[in-house]
Amino acid sequence: MNSGNIYGVCQQIVDIDVDGTLLPHYAGMSFMRCCGSGRSASEELRASDKRDRARPPTRAKRIGAGSGKILASPEWLPKWDGEDLPSVALPASGPLRVWMPRQNRWVQEMHLKEYVSTRQGPQWDGQQGCLTIPKGHFLNLASKLLARNQRIVIGREYDPLEACTASCQEAELPICHCSCRARYHGGGRWMAGWAILEERDTRIGRQSWDWIVVTLSDSP
Repeated sequence: MNSGNIYGVCQQIVDIDVDGTLLPHYAGMSFMRCCGSGRSASEELRASDKRDRARPPTRAKRIGAGSGKILASPEWLPKWDGEDLPSVALPASGPLRVWMPRQNRWVQEMHLKEYVSTRQGPQWDGQQGCLTIPKGHFLNLASKLLARNQRIVIGREYDPLEACTASCQEAELPICHCSCRARYHGGGRWMAGWAILEERDTRIGRQSWDWIVVTLSDSP
């Protein structure tokens, strides 16, 4: 592995681009943070980076959280006309599942850390093949993803035998697993500003899931 001063004072060599190219500092999620180490950039590091930007891209072994390979779409996640979209899934129990296309695990984790702040950070679920965060961040994360992507997928496990009652229709929080599939949950206010483009149902084992592709609405 090249151990030269590619990343200046930080000296981190991290392969985070899809084609394996090493990116200089600040070429990723935050101008003020090193893509290699995740540390805040010091004045010395910023000055060093100006020199490093002029150097040609260098290839190196992938290091960091998990494999450097692009994470495959989880088996439980539907495709839309063969296309993968950023996806958020709400199971009836357990944390929020998150998957983003064309990114390795390390980059997905860095994006999630930028989008939401959690005490323990994103957690890897090897059985589901994706990262997870607490459900309380659902609306915040979905809004951040929609601000950066034209369309995203939202999946929700639901019980087709559970009646939609006043407790659902008058709820304040967006978590719903009854037969209305969250359409009437809280009067639908949780989806304010969004438009549904497509919808489908799937079965995952014994679980019923509703999936919608949403975008930002043109309506005020």
